[in-house]
Amino acid sequence: MKYFKQTLSLTLIALFIVSCNSPERSIGMTTWTDDGTEYKYYLGTDEAINIVADFNNAWQSKEFDKMKDYCADSLTLTQGDGVDIAIDKFIENLKENELERQENSITFEWKTDQMFSVDLDPNIGGEHVHVYVSAKWVNDTVTNAFRGVNRAYVIDGKIVDWEGFYRAEAND
Repeated sequence: MKYFKQTLSLTLIALFIVSCNSPERSIGMTTWTDDGTEYKYYLGTDEAINIVADFNNAWQSKEFDKMKDYCADSLTLTQGDGVDIAIDKFIENLKENELERQENSITFEWKTDQMFSVDLDPNIGGEHVHVYVSAKWVNDTVTNAFRGVNRAYVIDGKIVDWEGFYRAEAND
């Protein structure tokens, strides 16, 4: 009986250790890396998603200057037309666009439909956060709707890269 208990205890401890050291689930592939090496994706974290969500919340609430709190100083955004723009210029454009919309009685609304994060290597940091949005702007006579996919790369709690892609929807 003594040996049975020792064997059972050792077996349970071994199973516990093995289950704690099981590899993280990886999927897919990417060569979107500095060195072109092919990597698999791993699930990201809520921390990276929250950084991007807070950036989006500041944007939606028109607290444009607060958006910089979530960005690296060197952040350059790639817009839907493929043109790169520094974060300071991007925020300046958002302010100008908002003033123009107010002057022309145009409302701009958007909502986040989904957001998730993937990681190339959980041991070195940096996560790709994908954001899907539905948006529309409306004036007295015209509604323009579009869907957007934004990808943010988050390192150490800051967005260091941002790309946006947009597709028009059926409009009035």
